[in-house]
Amino acid sequence: MRKYYLFLLILLSFNFIHAEVILRDSTVLWKHHRYSVNADYGIASVTNDNNDIVTEHFNGKVIENELFRIVLIPEFGGRVLSYFYKPTGHEYLYQSACGTPYGMGEWNFYYNWLMVYGGIFPTFPEPEHGKMWLKPWQYSVVKNTNDSVIVKMSITDNTEYSGRPGQFNNGITGIICDLEVGVYSGEAGFSFNVNLKNPSGQTKKYEYWTCTTLAPGSNIDNTFTPVNSEIVAPMTKYEAAWSPNNWIGQYGGTFDFSRVNMLSEWTDMGIGYGLNRTDDYWGVINHVNEEGFFRIADRNVTRGLKLWTWGKNASSANVYQISNGGKDDYIELWGGAGLHFFDDNDLRANSTLNSNEYFFPTVGLSEISKMNENGGFFFDLQAASSLNNFNFDFKSFLNKIDQNITLDVFVDDQTESIFSESFVAAGLGNTIQSTITSDRLVNGINNIKVVLKDENSQVLLSAQKEFTFMNTGDFNPASDNVRISNLDNHEIMFDGEKSGELFIYTYDGKIVYSGLLTNGLIVKMNNSGIFVVKMIVDNHLVTQKIAVK
Repeated sequence: MRKYYLFLLILLSFNFIHAEVILRDSTVLWKHHRYSVNADYGIASVTNDNNDIVTEHFNGKVIENELFRIVLIPEFGGRVLSYFYKPTGHEYLYQSACGTPYGMGEWNFYYNWLMVYGGIFPTFPEPEHGKMWLKPWQYSVVKNTNDSVIVKMSITDNTEYSGRPGQFNNGITGIICDLEVGVYSGEAGFSFNVNLKNPSGQTKKYEYWTCTTLAPGSNIDNTFTPVNSEIVAPMTKYEAAWSPNNWIGQYGGTFDFSRVNMLSEWTDMGIGYGLNRTDDYWGVINHVNEEGFFRIADRNVTRGLKLWTWGKNASSANVYQISNGGKDDYIELWGGAGLHFFDDNDLRANSTLNSNEYFFPTVGLSEISKMNENGGFFFDLQAASSLNNFNFDFKSFLNKIDQNITLDVFVDDQTESIFSESFVAAGLGNTIQSTITSDRLVNGINNIKVVLKDENSQVLLSAQKEFTFMNTGDFNPASDNVRISNLDNHEIMFDGEKSGELFIYTYDGKIVYSGLLTNGLIVKMNNSGIFVVKMIVDNHLVTQKIAVK
């Protein structure tokens, strides 16, 4: 096998009789090339023999419900190492099959070396993996009931490495990091809540980043992202940082996100920073099997989004070769309190920073129209082959499985939905395809809004998009020659060679006029505003908006 990864814990079946959340101990095995560190975590020795590989045993903590299983490694960086989703039988986080120390003496990392393991883990009080990525964290159980398990991993910044590169200059901060990971019955995602506390009487400079190594839709012993994988984030621009030969862009320049959103576009390794995000989610979708993994967190708290991969050619890397130096094919995304690495933040005396984060998979979603901690969905509306119809396509993945959901579609500001359907949230996502007739839309711009509500009529998700349709239906203005003119005093004049029927509605769907459509007809409205006009001539329908002065 290309990659080897073994847990002494695996139960692959996802058909649980009960929906309890279970917490248990386990042993996790990891292979890496032999190395040793000093008491201060500086590198002491590294083998130069590709075959000198050792197997390390970690005391893992496993939390699972009926939908997924996560594995925590408190003693190596306080990390969530694995997320295994039972309905798909796939892993969603990257784990290195064989770790290799690299970067020794290159002055890029706090301990002047690094080794990639994988998963999701907190980074502080310095950037570029910081101090804590290989340290043991304290572990405790906050809650352990049938419907929820919350565990805490904690560490205090109370040491300093004398051989650190000069740019890592925040010193010993004394900041305490508490990470609480929660798993809940019936939910596909888990909470990852970070609390940084400065217990001293002085302001401390620090950085905080959540590092994620993502490989959604992977086999459990072969975690990687194919080149047809996409970084999904609600933004249009990124700022280029370091990359070989500036392939990602001139350092500090701003570029279209579409240049780097696909892994296939990464010529080499590199760093970019997301700009002006408009929503609180980001993640990766593997388009080979349309499986993704996403993080939800307040973008006002963790403002930064750092992009990193080893490049599209990393798929040929051999992690068992020391010369490979940690290179592998996964996508690494970071959420930070600052906008860039080495942008220090101030944590005032006796104050805290709280970053409440949530992670979950997606199945069946190739795009995102809206996402939050309740899940995500995508919708589209396209003209059908029949001029009288439009195809409505909807896909969703919701965090709480088996809940009853109502889907409503609205046009513009109308309060009456033009399409409604109920469904039960499924573990592999939901797809709805339907037809919307042209009489429900208007010529020109249509603002289509999709709303999902739970069985208690609480809105879970909503999104809206503008769609422009011309000549809605099969009414031909050229042949039927109906013109609408705005007159003074809230009057509309209709001029055409043929007669028919006329209906005028307010923008929220209330009818204000109905009658015969004749040449030279003038209709006086009670007030100005935007109105929807529907005309039927020779059994053909046209609908359009008009602004009445």
